Amino acid sequence: MKNSNEWHTLAETSRILGKNDRYVSNWIKRHDDFPKPMLMDISGKKFIHDKGIQWISEHTKKRGRPQKQG
Repeated sequence: MKNSNEWHTLAETSRILGKNDRYVSNWIKRHDDFPKPMLMDISGKKFIHDKGIQWISEHTKKRGRPQKQG
């Protein structure tokens, strides 16, 4: 993804990431550490900044990656 300064709906963001329309909405609800400045709410509709898309991509577990030992 190119580094830009755009905002996208959560459904658009899910499609950008190659997931179903509810993926990003559910992901944000489950991860309290998502940086809130990367989200914007306008009249009840949420938008996510390009940097937020990048952040989710970097913080999503990759398939085939071993889980952390704890």
